[in-house]
Amino acid sequence: MNTLYVLKLINDMWYVGTTVCTGDYRVQQHRDGYGSLWTRKHPMMRVTHMYHLPPGSNASRQENMVWMWLARRYGPHRVRGGDVTISADVVPDYLLPEEFGGTRIVHW
Repeated sequence: MNTLYVLKLINDMWYVGTTVCTGDYRVQQHRDGYGSLWTRKHPMMRVTHMYHLPPGSNASRQENMVWMWLARRYGPHRVRGGDVTISADVVPDYLLPEEFGGTRIVHW
């Protein structure tokens, strides 16, 4: 079973992820500073959402859809996760969907 989770980070930053481990274990990794480069750079404040996805669901597609929703709400420069896992402050055009001025065509 996969778990999808959303983390609120300091400085109004966000991270969305999925894991096959227990969600609590993965969140603890982010808290301890070795979950991802983005959450190391912007430490976690709290877990805002955690969902258990049924077997056979496309977890990476769900993660990307949540990334898109958060990026629409807060801006793509404030959200990481899914296919946008870089730790740089500026997302390269080739990773950004066309909706945000990028060159990537996605069907999330």
